[in-house]
Amino acid sequence: MKPFAREAAMIASVAILSVAIATACIVWGKRSTPTANLSRILDLVHAASLTQANGFGRLSDYEFFVPLETIDYSNDFTYGQLTSALEKLYNKPRDQISTKMGAIDFIRWVASSYTRIGTKFSKIEINKAPSQNELAILLIDQKYLSDATDIEVSTCAFIGYSIILCDLQKLILMLDKINRYSDNKSVVLAAFEGEFTQGFRVNFTGNLDDLRALLRQNFLTWVIGHEVGHAVLHSRLANSEHPLHFDLRYDHREEEADLFVIDRLRINPAINASFAPLLLEFFEQEFSRQPLDTTKSQSQSIENGLNDGVRIQFNSDTALLLRGFNMLVTLVTQDPTALQKIQLRPVGGHFGFVHSVKTSAFVRDLNIKISVATATYNRDWIVWIVLSACGVLVVVILCLLRRGSKR
Repeated sequence: MKPFAREAAMIASVAILSVAIATACIVWGKRSTPTANLSRILDLVHAASLTQANGFGRLSDYEFFVPLETIDYSNDFTYGQLTSALEKLYNKPRDQISTKMGAIDFIRWVASSYTRIGTKFSKIEINKAPSQNELAILLIDQKYLSDATDIEVSTCAFIGYSIILCDLQKLILMLDKINRYSDNKSVVLAAFEGEFTQGFRVNFTGNLDDLRALLRQNFLTWVIGHEVGHAVLHSRLANSEHPLHFDLRYDHREEEADLFVIDRLRINPAINASFAPLLLEFFEQEFSRQPLDTTKSQSQSIENGLNDGVRIQFNSDTALLLRGFNMLVTLVTQDPTALQKIQLRPVGGHFGFVHSVKTSAFVRDLNIKISVATATYNRDWIVWIVLSACGVLVVVILCLLRRGSKR
């Protein structure tokens, strides 16, 4: 082989290896942000402080009524039991029945409810860097970030370093979306109106505004709780450059975070109030708004049951729908009676009960019939394909060089 050709081959080998190394650095570099870059964490904290200084946008417009008193019943409770429970509630001061919170206080209260027992976190910080034994929730408006491309989460994500990162605008958009629900799908919401001593009437049609308020509250209880579960159970994995948050993969870590939520629900009636029925209602509301690819009939609805299989396209619009469904399946698997429980609780300005007309068998049947269509891919495969192709090319060039040198 001529010297010129040999030099050209060597240059080509170096170029190919450079491309392979650059590809690996770019892809794995994207995978590791934001947890691997402490300067990025500082940028997030700074953006969080600016977001707080500007009032958290329209999130501050929302209010939440946390039930301090709930009573569980099976679906065969008697009228005598009902009136006895109502009398007990009516005789209590209203501030012992429920308490009103703004959105930020509610998020802090929810996270504290999940971390109060059996965790290292003694305090919840909102939009501040966490100190030792503190868990921080950063509600960030992307416009305050120097580079917003790294905050690619559907709503919230645990990113390590005792930080849960939430995209403020996506949270607000989801709460606004719930405000547009125009009917109920599977939840029965009954309010007992009037004074107990003077007789009361039961509004079985419920109040749509009350239903929306309960769904907003339940949504935050679920999403924040899941990310707290990651913070408690998987902090070492996240700190070692493996960000943990919801995506299409419902692996054992995602299930463990959901099981953490379920475990905490059992010991905290306030966050458990009507959780399963309201989560199913959220799923059905979102399901009804998605274009579905049914294997046979496009007209079948979830309300009447699905006779055929249904494929849901995984994208930014369906991510929360699929997250909620995975949580729901895990929940009814752990507690088959979760949807059948009736809870007497504050509903808006009245007392009432919330329960589902659907059963756990309905959820299990859906789990068999719903599949997910996705065009997502794993970046790691791209890296290995590029590296393998470059390796083969380098070997071929070296073999040609060797053969040329023998001539």
